[in-house]
Amino acid sequence: MLSVDDSDQTDGSDELVSFWSIISKPTAAPEQIHADELLNNFGEKQNYPKQKKKSKAKSSLLTNFDRWKYDFFQNETTSAHNKPIDAYILNLITIINEHPDYYTTSSCSGRILLHASSSSSKTDFKCLYVTHEQTNINDILNCVTTAATEKRFDTITFKLETLIIHVICRHIDCAKQLLNIALQSGFRNSGLIFSRQDKITLSVRSTQSLEIPFIIDGLLCVDKLYVEKIIHYANDKMMTNFQRIDELSDNV
Repeated sequence: MLSVDDSDQTDGSDELVSFWSIISKPTAAPEQIHADELLNNFGEKQNYPKQKKKSKAKSSLLTNFDRWKYDFFQNETTSAHNKPIDAYILNLITIINEHPDYYTTSSCSGRILLHASSSSSKTDFKCLYVTHEQTNINDILNCVTTAATEKRFDTITFKLETLIIHVICRHIDCAKQLLNIALQSGFRNSGLIFSRQDKITLSVRSTQSLEIPFIIDGLLCVDKLYVEKIIHYANDKMMTNFQRIDELSDNV
């Protein structure tokens, strides 16, 4: 379980925690939920609590983190970067964002998709199909068959992408703590990223991904039996992904 280091909290942190806790507002669980729904009880922008000056350099980093987190959630409700949150990880994202030492900047619970592209144009690409759950064989077959008949795209690629979450951490100790939890939960491709602005970002991800071309140079290169086998294989991996998400949610 994640711990809270009281010694790292600056004056006025109770007000900040109160602000952050409102993002856990219960809501129905469609496949995706917009970030502004998690903040619609906040009301008018509150005055940011003043920080007492401290001689140690660490206090500057803590103050920066508090402002980064505060500003991020204020901007998320109005900016073009406002994106939906997948319903399956809503609880996990809420737990992380309620903690005073973390906040998430982007996330995806995992998805299965068909990606189409054309070699004649770098901008001529399209997502033909996407789901954040296990997929249906007939849906994939229909998309592939239609694309092969129309011959609009040179390449059609089947992809499985599992959970990815980017978490900004207050300091290295809490970053290592959450990293260890992610690794123990099965997300063994997780790691830390350090920026010039002293931001510490934890990328939570696994190695359970697939990328298989079904159509190459406009030609269908797979048969129905192969597609069915791949779909079953991908669905099994997606179920494993969900189980690991559940374990991560329990561990944090």
